[in-house]
Amino acid sequence: MAEKQDIPIEFQTHIQQSDGLFTTSYSYVCKWNPFTRPNAFKLGKWKLTPTQSKIPWDDPQAIKKVLQVQDFSSLKVKIPPQDKIQITWIGHATVLVQIEGLNILADPVFSEKCGPAGFGVKLGYERFTPPAYKIDDLPPIDVVIISHNHHDHLDSQSVRDIARLHPKAKWLVGLGNKKFCVDKGCADVEELKWWESISIGTFRFVCTPTQHWCQRYPLDFNHALWCGWVVESPKYKYYFAGDTGYQDELFKLIGRKYGPFDLASIPIGAYEPRYITELERVNPEEAVEIHKDINSRVSIGIHWGTFELTNEYYLEPPQELEKQMYNRALDPKTFFNLRIGETWAVGEDRDYNPPFMEREKEGTPKLTNGPFDVDLSGYKRETALQKCESDHLHRTDRICQDIKTKSEVLQTKRSNPKRISADEPWPHNNQEDSATGMKPTGRSKPRRSLSPDAPSPRNNQDSASGIKPTGRSKPRRSLSPNAPSPQNNQDSASGIKPTGRSARDRL
Repeated sequence: MAEKQDIPIEFQTHIQQSDGLFTTSYSYVCKWNPFTRPNAFKLGKWKLTPTQSKIPWDDPQAIKKVLQVQDFSSLKVKIPPQDKIQITWIGHATVLVQIEGLNILADPVFSEKCGPAGFGVKLGYERFTPPAYKIDDLPPIDVVIISHNHHDHLDSQSVRDIARLHPKAKWLVGLGNKKFCVDKGCADVEELKWWESISIGTFRFVCTPTQHWCQRYPLDFNHALWCGWVVESPKYKYYFAGDTGYQDELFKLIGRKYGPFDLASIPIGAYEPRYITELERVNPEEAVEIHKDINSRVSIGIHWGTFELTNEYYLEPPQELEKQMYNRALDPKTFFNLRIGETWAVGEDRDYNPPFMEREKEGTPKLTNGPFDVDLSGYKRETALQKCESDHLHRTDRICQDIKTKSEVLQTKRSNPKRISADEPWPHNNQEDSATGMKPTGRSKPRRSLSPDAPSPRNNQDSASGIKPTGRSKPRRSLSPNAPSPQNNQDSASGIKPTGRSARDRL
């Protein structure tokens, strides 16, 4: 069933037909801000730029020290809680999500390399951390969801092995990906276009757009559809983003239609340099925006810590994610990272200080299982406006332009405070005295009415002498409409000008 109500035309599935000499091909098009393959100049610049990943390839023990793969938790995975959502991060974008008795596997990649294979040779990217599980270790898989056909999300050998060991699994893919899965032995494959949904028992799965692209072979650019997945059970909602760039209107639309989500898996890695990845992948700052846009109660960072796809420091994504959560005054325990192999049920206490955060070395704060009240001194609290201005993005980026406009409106309001008319009620702690017309300022309480019939307050004018000791404060003027204004604090009746602490003794 298509879900087209209130869907802008640019976010619907668009197919472009190309007629060749002998065949007709179809490709899918982003109508909002499509990814275009980098030109030779950008690719050359990227390849000539030294990487900052600093992966100690020659020292596996150093990698294990910070990215140790947790042991297989057979009991937790095979007997998951029925009243909670449970997630296991297997590595990169591969997660096992267990919701109310249904086992869902997303973007399965278990091979040592991701890339094309042929003639007994496998090319592509090599893992620097192994998968947490073997396919043999998995519980019975009910549903497999695929975000797109890139090799680091759809691995040929992994698909074959899962199809063989879990023949009853239902495979859900975007348009154009069914043939690949069927050719690898998958028995039950359903392909959907954006906003289409399918029911499996009491569950509903919705195929949603993402800001990405597809290509598996040299000549099949965007011949298959890329997507994210919404999973709705009778009690819970889960969102799998797969791999995506940022598009604010799109993710806010997903949040309005299907949120709030009890759990989401959002990519946070493989984002540098931005002139290559801006239209296909989010950085941690943009991942936080997705977390907010879709209204996710808890999100888990994925798409990092496995393959050296881009140039950023290999432990930067989770560290930067936490900093971005702090900078937005968001609880970092609502968007964080699991250890590879870690199985976690939403709502349970856990250790928020894994080695890959390197807090001791960086001098940054530690999280606990307590309230969000930790010291923020280890982080540079940079506002979104400061970030936009420092990168000059407020001139070109639409999000930064909106932030700039809102900031200017707020500054205008602060510079021109609302004037209160005499007929309007006065706000708390800013009340003008009805008898004197005097308005207190600072932290002091409103002054009492000093009418002639009112008793003299403490430390004010002495009833017998008419002299008012002042100390360091200035004297109040006479409040009688007909009384002349005293000059230099001189008492109008006695002609005596009190000074210091001896004013009362001069009478």
